[in-house]
Amino acid sequence: MKLLIVDDDAGLRQSLTLLLQQAEYEVEPFDIILCDVRMPEMEGLEFLRRYRETKGSALVIMMSAYGGEDAAIAAMKEGAYDYLPKPFRSDEVLLTLRKAEEREQLRGQVASLTAELARWTDREVIAESPAMRRVVDLATRVAPHPTTVLITGDSGTGKEGPSIA
Repeated sequence: MKLLIVDDDAGLRQSLTLLLQQAEYEVEPFDIILCDVRMPEMEGLEFLRRYRETKGSALVIMMSAYGGEDAAIAAMKEGAYDYLPKPFRSDEVLLTLRKAEEREQLRGQVASLTAELARWTDREVIAESPAMRRVVDLATRVAPHPTTVLITGDSGTGKEGPSIA
């Protein structure tokens, strides 16, 4: 994962950069943004709003020493992935980043599997016998539901379907 740290406190930026680099994160360009809520040029929530309007894809984790629960709720409503109240411990930051990293990996896997599924569902099954038409009809009705289906039959009859290369 790659990170962008957005905070007006240069010392905190430097400390976070060192901490995260030691934990083998890359800082800039980014997959995750750590952003302070209170900054002089632009408030963090305004940054978050503008970033979301531009369809930015990185996860945004807001940080602040002010506001507590209300600030966290406001940040989440604006689309933040998480909120870290300052001061925070290094293990809190790393745990939050690991959760975000895992989420991004899962999102990537879902996108990949969805694309693979679309590739296979674009193909039509050609079935002429009434028995095979019933099987295809049943599979079409069951496919949208998260359920387990047991397919039985003699060995070598094609129950496994084509292998995916």
